[in-house]
Amino acid sequence: MKTRRPWRLLAPGNSFVLPQGALRVVGAGLASAALIGLSGCSSDTSMAGMDHSTDSASPGASASSGDSMADMNHSDGHDHMHMGDTIGDATEASLEGFTLDAIDTNASAENEGRLTFRITKENGAPLINFMVHHEKPMHLFLYNSDLSRFFHVHPTMNGAGTWLVELPPMPAGTIHMAANFAGTDDAGETKQVMLGGDFEVAGTASAEALPKPAAAVMVDGYRVSLDDGLQAGTEAKMTVRITKAGKPAALVPYFGAWAHVAAIDSSTLAASHLHPAQEWEEGAASPDVLTVLYTPAAAGTERIFIEFATDEGYHRAEFTRQVG
Repeated sequence: MKTRRPWRLLAPGNSFVLPQGALRVVGAGLASAALIGLSGCSSDTSMAGMDHSTDSASPGASASSGDSMADMNHSDGHDHMHMGDTIGDATEASLEGFTLDAIDTNASAENEGRLTFRITKENGAPLINFMVHHEKPMHLFLYNSDLSRFFHVHPTMNGAGTWLVELPPMPAGTIHMAANFAGTDDAGETKQVMLGGDFEVAGTASAEALPKPAAAVMVDGYRVSLDDGLQAGTEAKMTVRITKAGKPAALVPYFGAWAHVAAIDSSTLAASHLHPAQEWEEGAASPDVLTVLYTPAAAGTERIFIEFATDEGYHRAEFTRQVG
């Protein structure tokens, strides 16, 4: 069995095209030493799309298989870095010498738009050196205040250090950003952080009641069950079982992992980016059960979004949980 390297450089000229029905992703990168500095993209051509993680209108819904396999390559290596040491939970814009800055958008409830932002260093200069983790230099969560809408996207950075992402019509009101990346500070130290920020979408926000906690949801014909026992301040082993027609689903790697999990507190909007303890390695068989370790910070309502992939496409299961 081949074990993956912990880090990977973004290859020059990297580009992605989505299936019909999905927004496009176009990127360019230059590998530099052991870091990446993305460059050479004009703001008109370096837009990263909502590549596969579209929002859903009902509990447990996901993107259709027609929009599903964007940005996924199941034939080559899926190098990634572990996210277990991430600093921050998206409740602060500045941490560890990095700041989520220059947020600008024309997001609309009726039309597609775009979002731009930068990560700056303590001296105010834009950060341009990022490490690829789980196949991307930036994982961005976007979600509204009632957590009824959730997006997991992968922006593209131009040579000036500005990240860009194309947006579909967004829900009116405040949209929270959770920017998860690994960057190198002025002292040469690489840190994994999760910074947070907000932007507004014009219109009247209408709060949606979250679905009640359920042991399992159906997603595209797959039954996803979640057994958690979440308690504030205590590490829990969340057990995820994904089956189809009563048999374990044949998972394929999804951005270097068997699944990606976002856990978000409904009161503070604090976010965690989690992955199963069962690491994906080239040639490994799909596990029947996934275990995700998670320590909630406080009691209250949380939303758990479980993203996974099969040969049929990308899927997302959504759960509501009451943390004791």
